[in-house]
Amino acid sequence: MKNLTLYMSDRSQAVSALAQQDYLWDAEIVLRSFYECAARVWFLGFQPAAEREKLAKEFLTELDYSHNRKAAQKAAYANSLSRIHKNADESRIFDALQNEKIFIFGEYNRKERKEIESRWSFYSILDSLGRSNELCIVELKSLLHMYGMMSHLIHADQKAIDLVVDEIARPADERRLLRAVHFRRIMSDLISIWTFAYASFRYALGRSPNIPDVIKDNWENATTLGEPLSVAFHDSQKSFYDRVLRSEDEG
Repeated sequence: MKNLTLYMSDRSQAVSALAQQDYLWDAEIVLRSFYECAARVWFLGFQPAAEREKLAKEFLTELDYSHNRKAAQKAAYANSLSRIHKNADESRIFDALQNEKIFIFGEYNRKERKEIESRWSFYSILDSLGRSNELCIVELKSLLHMYGMMSHLIHADQKAIDLVVDEIARPADERRLLRAVHFRRIMSDLISIWTFAYASFRYALGRSPNIPDVIKDNWENATTLGEPLSVAFHDSQKSFYDRVLRSEDEG
C-alpha cells in the first residue's frame, strides 16, 4: 500500500501540473492511472487483515507473473524484427524479457490468469467494495462514468474526438466556463480520492475509517469553493437539456 501510494503521489502531482498549465485532456489521461492506483489502495486497505495479506501476495506475485508472461510474448514479436535487422543490442534486451531465469511466468492456465487479472480490474474492485455490507461505502460505481471518459481519451476513439470538438465548437464565454468547471472537477477528484485513500489506511491500521474533522473540513471547503462555477455552468446549459429531454419525452 505504501508503494502504491507513492505512485499515486507522483500521478497526482502530474495531474495537478498539467491541469494548471491548461492541458486538461492530458490531465484526464494521467488521472485514469491515479484512479486505478487509488482503487488498489482502497481494495487492500478495506480488507480484513488475513484477506489483505492474501491479496497483497497475489498482487506482488501471481498478477506480476501474468504481466511477465504478456511482456515476454510481446518481446518475442519485437525480437523478431531486431534479428532481421541484426541489432544485437536490442535483441539481448528482448531475450532477457523472455528468460525464465530472470522473470517468473507462473504455472497458471489462461483461465486462472484471467480470473486474477479480472479481480484487480478497476470495475471489479469498485464492485467488490460496493457490495461490502460491513463498510457501507457509498456507491462507488459512479466513478465508472469518468473512468470511461478517460479511457476514450487514451484510446483516441470517436468519443474522444467528439469531446474535444464539442469544446472547441462552443462560444468563447461558454468555453471558458466549461474549462473552469472541468479544472474544478479534476482537482475535486484528486482531493476526494486522496481522502478516501486516507480512510482506507486508517481501516488497515485497525482504526475507524471515519475522516477526522480537520480533513473533512478541508475537503468540504475545497468542494464548496468551486460550487459557484458549477452552478453557473449548469444554468447556462439548462435550456439545452430541457429542450433535448422534452423532445425525447414527446417522442
